[in-house]
Amino acid sequence: MSYIVTFNEKLKDLIDKAKGYDNLKNYKKSIKAWIEISEFCLQFMKNPKMDTTYKNMLVKKIRNIINHVKSLKLKMQQIEQKAIEIEEEKISTLINNLPEPPIGEPEALDSSVDNGIIKDDIISSDQKVKSVQELKNIPNGFKPIKPKNYDFETIIPKNKTKPTVNSQKKSLKKDDKLKKPTRSCPFCGGEIGIDEKICSHCGTPLSNG
Repeated sequence: MSYIVTFNEKLKDLIDKAKGYDNLKNYKKSIKAWIEISEFCLQFMKNPKMDTTYKNMLVKKIRNIINHVKSLKLKMQQIEQKAIEIEEEKISTLINNLPEPPIGEPEALDSSVDNGIIKDDIISSDQKVKSVQELKNIPNGFKPIKPKNYDFETIIPKNKTKPTVNSQKKSLKKDDKLKKPTRSCPFCGGEIGIDEKICSHCGTPLSNG
């Protein structure tokens, strides 16, 4: 019967741990601890030497644990629902405390302002910008700024000239001179040099005759 004593000691420690979570209202850890107790009891019930009376007592205890776990889950749902209601209440309070919009129609914009462009008749004669010719009396220490003249003509490098027709003809003649005469291989029909002794396509020895 020593195995039952060891089981009872272990079971007591697990139950004390689960009840501690219950007292702290840490329902998530509490549920996990009670499920662990149920699994521990079920594993112990597989012992063939166990008395039937003791086994029935463990079955009853496991059922009570399952009911307790259900009640803990219900409490968790109530807490979560309460938290949701508190958040909704905070939001509704913020909405109710918002200031009321101003009463009346908004003031119409000045008809002289059209799409962000200020018409000329709004600016008085004193505010109009004077021309450069009118700004003759420049204070001491200031110099008039002369606008720079930029040349936008396309600049072509001198060393990059287009090839002439004559130079193109000369280059074609040079290419013609560099090309060696060719013939067809009598075995594979590939194009080979006239002086080649072995076909570069099929590898067959050739005679120059």
